[in-house]
Amino acid sequence: MTFALVAVLFVGLCVGVEVLARRARLLSPELVRKLAHMSSATFAALLPLVLTFEQIAVLGLLFAGLMASSQRLRIFRAIHDVSRETYGEILFPLGIAALALLCPSPLPFAYGVLVLGLGDGLAALVGERFGSRAIPFLHTRKTLWGTGAFLAVCFALGLVLLAPTGVSPAYLIAAAAVMAVALTPIELFLTYGLDNLALPPMAGLLLTGL
Repeated sequence: MTFALVAVLFVGLCVGVEVLARRARLLSPELVRKLAHMSSATFAALLPLVLTFEQIAVLGLLFAGLMASSQRLRIFRAIHDVSRETYGEILFPLGIAALALLCPSPLPFAYGVLVLGLGDGLAALVGERFGSRAIPFLHTRKTLWGTGAFLAVCFALGLVLLAPTGVSPAYLIAAAAVMAVALTPIELFLTYGLDNLALPPMAGLLLTGL
């Protein structure tokens, strides 16, 4: 029953994003897409409170299938209509499913999901707002502003999530910095939404190993 309810809530979120995009015409498609990205990730970070990690993995696989069908049939246009070629909306739930299987523990799971949702989402929004020039050698739209935002968010998330574990301040800062520096190249260099697949499990494994 809980599994079905969570699935319905995620579908409702997709429908809500579609309605918002069609009615709030002043919002750019990229902004609506990233708001959906961040809100769904924040929600997903809490899933271990109500689902097992096996159920979370199954849910991720189901939603990857739903997003693939939606992309093909043009159902949730607000999620898919972007100016660049990307499979991020399909790889997003697959990344969360991989994270649930590889890191079945609440703290690494929350870090992996939030790095993807908040870090990657805010990087795109900050880069679009303040980054006037893309990094030239990458041949992508990613900017130094966006990359800096991702690094800062990863560092802050590491501090917030590791602080309650009781580690020393020096270890806390060093661990958060190491994870942020290690994850930033993944977000920077992977294109076509592949960072959505790689970031969650890599972030979770990094925190697990510290």
